[in-house]
Amino acid sequence: LSVISQFRYLMMLSHILPKAEISIRENLKWLYILRNLMLFTVMITVFVVVNMMGVALPENQIWLGIFAISILNLYTWLRLRTKEEVTEHEIFSQICMDVLALAYLLYLTGGASNPIIWVFLLPLIVTAIMLPQAYAWNMVIITSCIYTILIAYNIPLPALAPKMEHHSMSMTPEMSLQLQLIEDRRHFNLHVFGMWFGFVFSAGLVAFFV
Repeated sequence: LSVISQFRYLMMLSHILPKAEISIRENLKWLYILRNLMLFTVMITVFVVVNMMGVALPENQIWLGIFAISILNLYTWLRLRTKEEVTEHEIFSQICMDVLALAYLLYLTGGASNPIIWVFLLPLIVTAIMLPQAYAWNMVIITSCIYTILIAYNIPLPALAPKMEHHSMSMTPEMSLQLQLIEDRRHFNLHVFGMWFGFVFSAGLVAFFV
């Protein structure tokens, strides 16, 4: 489905949870909880991909991005402890910072070719549920532009097959073909895992809000 089709679907979901029934401060609290969930999910995903699937990722840069999101969430936690009024613009600004952090992590891990690129729908879901429609359309523009940039600018995911450069001169064409088939299969498995995880996480998020 296109981004616009997904957006129309999310607009239908937004009527399930009327914004008038939830205060802006409570929305910020839910954003804090969802960001904690996102942090946990990203850390688990990095662990699985690096340690169980054998993908070499720029871990230092990735953990820097995770640390930045953690700092933002610490600020949100402190903000919730104050009596100052929370505004819709403040919530939208925080969601935009989440989008930038996600864009940074996706840039480091293949950009638009990353099998979990679907995470860009999550800020759109949250915006459509928590804020007026004008903010949701702005989020459509922001996420679509960043998605487009990530198609051209990203650090490609490394090959998943075992490195055998030092044996390349002695490999027969049949061995080279077998190695390529193994690499293609492991890339396919990574995408299948990403799509499965995306479905489970998105379905759980929708069920949680409904």
